[in-house]
Amino acid sequence: LARRHNSTLQSLHEHGTRMSNSKNKSSVVRHNGITLGSLYVRRDNNQKSHEYCTLIGNSFSTYSDEQSYFNGDFPLCTLVIIGASAWNGYCTKTSTKNAHIFHIISNNSSQITCTASSGSDAEVWLASLHSGLEASFQYNSTQARLSNVYQTGTGTCASCGSRIFKDSGYLSCPLPHYKTEGGVRVCEDCHVAQGVLDYVTSCVGLYASHMHERAALRMAHNLCTNLLQKNADEQDTSSDELEINVDSKADSIANEENNPLSESWENILADSFIHVEGLTEQDKQLISLIQTPGFGTLRRRSRLLDVECRRIENGVSSTHEFLNLISDQSDVSSALRGNVGSFRLASDFPAILRLLSDYCWNPQREGAIDMVLTILNWLLSEFLPSGKEDNGSNNFSILSFYMPQILSIHNKMLPPLCATHYIVLDLYEDFLLTLGCSDVHFALGLVWHLMASLEDESGSNYTRKKFALRRLICEFESVLFGFDNAWGGGSIALLNRNNTNLTLNPSQDQEILLDERIAELNSLRLRSPFRLSKSVRADLLRGENDHNISFCGIYRAQINFTRQLSHIASTLFTLPRAQHSNYLETELQKINEGGCLGIDLGSGGSPVSRIVRVPSTEGHVFRSKARTPVLLLIEVVQEGDGGAESDNISDDSDAGASCDLAGSTDDLFYGDGHRANALKKFNDDPMDTDGSTAATKGVEQSLQTLVTSCLHLDETMNALHDTPESSSNNNTIGILNTRSAKTNLASNSDGRRQILQTLIESAMRGDKLAKNTTRSSIKSIQAINTREAKILLSSETNLSNIEEGRETTEDETLEVVRLLLLANKHTNSNYSHDLETRSDDLIDAESIFPELVGCGPLSPAIAKALMLYKSRTITTTELIELTKSDLSFHKSPDNSDDNSKFWMRFAFGERWAEKRARIAATSLHFSNKWDLKSIIVKSNDDLRQEAFTMQLIELCSEVFSEAHLLELCSAIQPYRIVSTGSGTGVIECVRNALSLDSLKKLPGYVSIKEHFEEMTKYAADPASMLQTYQKNFVHSLAAYSLICHVLQIKDRHNGNILLDTMGHIVHIDFGFVFGIAPGGAFSLEAGTPFKLTEEMMDVMGGIGGELFSDFVTLFCCGFIALQRHSREILTLLEITYQSSSHNMPCFREQPEKSCTDFLQDVRMLLRTDLDSAGDSDDLLKTVKHALDLIKTSMGSYGTGQYDYFQYMSQGIAS
Repeated sequence: LARRHNSTLQSLHEHGTRMSNSKNKSSVVRHNGITLGSLYVRRDNNQKSHEYCTLIGNSFSTYSDEQSYFNGDFPLCTLVIIGASAWNGYCTKTSTKNAHIFHIISNNSSQITCTASSGSDAEVWLASLHSGLEASFQYNSTQARLSNVYQTGTGTCASCGSRIFKDSGYLSCPLPHYKTEGGVRVCEDCHVAQGVLDYVTSCVGLYASHMHERAALRMAHNLCTNLLQKNADEQDTSSDELEINVDSKADSIANEENNPLSESWENILADSFIHVEGLTEQDKQLISLIQTPGFGTLRRRSRLLDVECRRIENGVSSTHEFLNLISDQSDVSSALRGNVGSFRLASDFPAILRLLSDYCWNPQREGAIDMVLTILNWLLSEFLPSGKEDNGSNNFSILSFYMPQILSIHNKMLPPLCATHYIVLDLYEDFLLTLGCSDVHFALGLVWHLMASLEDESGSNYTRKKFALRRLICEFESVLFGFDNAWGGGSIALLNRNNTNLTLNPSQDQEILLDERIAELNSLRLRSPFRLSKSVRADLLRGENDHNISFCGIYRAQINFTRQLSHIASTLFTLPRAQHSNYLETELQKINEGGCLGIDLGSGGSPVSRIVRVPSTEGHVFRSKARTPVLLLIEVVQEGDGGAESDNISDDSDAGASCDLAGSTDDLFYGDGHRANALKKFNDDPMDTDGSTAATKGVEQSLQTLVTSCLHLDETMNALHDTPESSSNNNTIGILNTRSAKTNLASNSDGRRQILQTLIESAMRGDKLAKNTTRSSIKSIQAINTREAKILLSSETNLSNIEEGRETTEDETLEVVRLLLLANKHTNSNYSHDLETRSDDLIDAESIFPELVGCGPLSPAIAKALMLYKSRTITTTELIELTKSDLSFHKSPDNSDDNSKFWMRFAFGERWAEKRARIAATSLHFSNKWDLKSIIVKSNDDLRQEAFTMQLIELCSEVFSEAHLLELCSAIQPYRIVSTGSGTGVIECVRNALSLDSLKKLPGYVSIKEHFEEMTKYAADPASMLQTYQKNFVHSLAAYSLICHVLQIKDRHNGNILLDTMGHIVHIDFGFVFGIAPGGAFSLEAGTPFKLTEEMMDVMGGIGGELFSDFVTLFCCGFIALQRHSREILTLLEITYQSSSHNMPCFREQPEKSCTDFLQDVRMLLRTDLDSAGDSDDLLKTVKHALDLIKTSMGSYGTGQYDYFQYMSQGIAS
């Protein structure tokens, strides 16, 4: 039903096509609170013009054309209607010569003559005008009290009167509250404020009209059912004797003869009954009812009701269908709304997110409001903590992972086009406000996303979308800070953004009107049947919200801190290179002296770490042609979990004193270097918002059918039918689809054995690459068989004890350190050479820990590490890593003449543990919760595409983890990328890593393999250490090769690939993904799936090496894992494309490709047409495809040529 009535509006919304004015089609659309179409308008001056008009409530606006309206431009004219021609009703057969002409009266006493294309179109306009006047009658009290428009001079703002325009031009917009129907000159502040005011006014009109229409539908349904029930009880009662009770307001408007809004219903012809053959007695009784004057009032209020009345009058619809249709449109679906917990039946967060986006972007779908409300309530109940004792914040990380898509869904919904669209939008915004007020990281992400969207619109004219974004930013800060009426905020996020003041600064009268309109909107929200189960905004309006001062302090501090850093980065670009260091140090000292410095980068649900100091001498400025990234170290102290209930910092927190420290920053590049923790999953009972059990089985089955039809989850739902008890306690919601077939590809699993056997089969069928891996594959299969045999012979059959690790105790840690020190002391005769010469200044190991007796004097680095470990400042892993590093890379006097090779072993400079210990030793804020982080601040660079790519990389890591591919999962090093605007952002840094470009430029460098050999030459066990380096290299190479192939990551020169101190490679800089590449159509990297050079092959021992066989096996396993979880990748890509195609280069620079094209490209890359899980032939084809990718990449001519091009043009080592 909704699709049938809304097809025209949807076509306009999706494509902006012009409405047809042919004789067979109407040129006016009345839909869900808005009426729009073409009219000839003649004003008092007798000037007649053809204009595109819209009517919301009693606000009548005209535009030059249809495209102007859908672009969101300001109207040419805005009228506040106070009267209109009489409406004769839909039931009349009267046809006059001028039936297509009608008149309206504005609050300025202007009389406007409108000419529609037909009499029926004029009826639609008049019905909308009368219903709009009824619905908005109570919202027009303030305008009579406002002062007149300022007319003191041609250069004066007509709204505030205090701003003088420049000679360059002026802005113009209607000011209907001053009864100025056309555009008048206003200043920029008043222009923006008027746009926000008009937007809020339209929201009030849409909301009121929707409730007005639903009330009419509900009353019509009651009247019809009462009639049929009465006639069933009293067969002798005639329909002519039936008395219809309509509400007093509608009855008085319909029957008052002198009312200018309506003509008496006595003029309706008595013979207006439409006779249709084949009508039942019930149909005739219903038709008699719907043609009465009282029922006509309801038909005037609801276009939907009138269309259905016409259908039953013409015999197209039956009484039963009629009642069901109007019942569905007038009542909230209790079956959907009450059964929030049933969404666990899908157990697939990406699929539910896709379902949510589908209904949010297509609100004309039947039951859209109910479905969106149900999903949002489910998300709030499952992921949002309800109190201090609730551990829902642990699950918030899952919601936070999909935050970019959740925010992108909102971006595409703006601006609303009809009442249903606005109600869905308002529910979604209430959902975002509630999440933002529950977690500080989500609050910051929400504001930065809104600001970036607002900046995206800066190049265009003032549009409704801009005003909608400004209003939401102001409302969010108002709710966050607990302002009365949830209005008055916005000054923090909008102040001095990129040297531009975007704060809302209305005139006095505009401020009065805004306050009143917001109050009216809030009143409608509280009375609406569509409300979230948890709403911070509703709690505030009801006076039940507790304002969290510390939460607000974090928000304010972080916004100001990132703004200051971005300003520093942008200013450095304008300064000469010689002034960079002094300027950066001076500005950082000012920041340190300024008070609260904000918090560290984090995701929703993660602990909050307060920034206490930015070491002013540790910063470093990079320089490129377009920007100056700034690398900074920050000292942080962990405070809480980031939720609204945690004890966080307040506005007056002490930032601490600055300290002059010197140190190297050579080891810091993009990224963090530590693998992100897997987002937690959870189990819970399906409960609705009131805490009751899930709804009945019938409702669950209806939801299953709905989700299945929308998301094509037939196999999932069939499994649910077989195990109905699984919907109670054993359901798990996580990042990935937990209902999909489990994929275990661990090194000792049957899944790995199957792939190895497939590789052997490929070799038997003549695949040359597979033949080189046959021996290693057979060996791996034998190892799996041997392990299984030992397990069967063992009395311990509990595999969990074998596969699960356990935490290392302090005694075990110290024993490891003791053995390392003793082994090195006895095997390296030169170990204590330097120590003995400075024995007076050294600390004996036994004095720190008695367990280290006999280890002798310690080097300063190890002694400091042990003391930090004793104070619980560093972890067990960091202690052992630092000890090994100091012992393994100790200088040997035998090679003192080979300075270049010795320095190359220290190519990575000061390692992170040493840097952390050095700064901790002089920090005034040091404690057991202290930590050191490194970030890169960027200005004049949009990081949203890079952040999206990193999100997909994290998703791939979760896929590998789900498939038990720990070799690949642990080799990926995701890092935080936060976009704080359309041109600013912050990136975490990779620790202990150096680009291949920098490494290749070091003196004495020969190859990666020889670099590993030199790095491990003086290790306690050089062979074992070298093997560890090579395995780490192979594992990370396989993981990132898969990622580069699936995401089509290009621009893979040696400056964008890092190598860390343990042999892992890390890819950075994702400016070219999903089909775009340097050179465009002439890209040298085109046709190469990923970078696999001869130098990389040499590390793996060539094509016949055992390590290369491991690479091939891991690559095939990882490819199959990604193939089986392709739906999650495609869902993220689809939602992001549809909502962000204009602000990401990978989509914007390929306008010829649709969303379907992008999705199909990824499907082809993953060969989703093959069922590797259920068909052995398809598994063989999948493995063969993976092998072909490796063959294509090995020694690719394009890869070599691109490295050579980068060397010649940019000086990047090849």
